[in-house]
Amino acid sequence: MNRPVRLLCIPIAVMLMIFLFSSQSYERQSIKEPLSEWLRGSSVSRHLSQMTIHYGTLTIDGRTEGSAAIAEFLLRKLAHLIEYAILGLCLAWAVITLFKTSFSSAALASLLLCTVYAALDEYHQIFVKDRGSRPQDVLLDAAGALIGIAVYAGWKGYKSRRIRKIPPAKRRLP
Repeated sequence: MNRPVRLLCIPIAVMLMIFLFSSQSYERQSIKEPLSEWLRGSSVSRHLSQMTIHYGTLTIDGRTEGSAAIAEFLLRKLAHLIEYAILGLCLAWAVITLFKTSFSSAALASLLLCTVYAALDEYHQIFVKDRGSRPQDVLLDAAGALIGIAVYAGWKGYKSRRIRKIPPAKRRLP
């Protein structure tokens, strides 16, 4: 397997994982029961049950739906952020490595690719049982991608500062 194909395997694998998760019905992904058990009687449960979340046209009321509904919603949105942060980081790495471009160009291309993929994924969810498309999720996914790209930038900056501290005679050649 040549190098460009290997570099693209990780972002493609992340995209496939996102697609597979979004292909599952809401019922299949629901974790309300275990969350209810885990939260039962806790102070976290009491706080969550007092919350109401408005997300586009969706409203989740902890008083009527319970603390597990609020917790599940928050965990689902956190999952959006994390999976797209991973995708953003992997795409930025692949774009910089493959095309030998500047970080700003790679970051912009990666953010654009992640946002387009998020929009296509939301469109795909229209056709999945018990799922819907939410423009807010595309924005959340883009924010996650931006976080991943920022993490990549921080890692590259840390790595370059560390390399500058090593005397040239002791540096490994690529």
